Amino acid sequence: MLRLLWAASVHTRYFLRRCMPTNILLDAIRTRHGLRWGIPAMLLAAPYLLAASICTNLIADGGPGWLNLLVLLFCWNSLKILIMGWGYPQVSDGWIGSGGPCQGCRVLGFELDWGLVADR
Repeated sequence: MLRLLWAASVHTRYFLRRCMPTNILLDAIRTRHGLRWGIPAMLLAAPYLLAASICTNLIADGGPGWLNLLVLLFCWNSLKILIMGWGYPQVSDGWIGSGGPCQGCRVLGFELDWGLVADR
């Protein structure tokens, strides 16, 4: 039974990574050449938030309850895009591009919680 659940979760994850539009976008941003598209990709969160707002208004006007799932899905996708678009290129640009922490962290003397930036 455990093996069946494990196999089902692996296949579900593979399907979601391969076929869902936001996951395809996030995989493209995570590449070395996709880092420059992180900030412009954040603009795609606006249509998701608009769709969530429309569904919320439909629910408030007596629409079907299953629209709540769409609201949750739209909000989740917009948060994924916003967090990945804003945070990932800034963090990984310093690590991938220069082979170490970003210059701003070193100059300002920030000490990260996990100890990645050493005091100089």
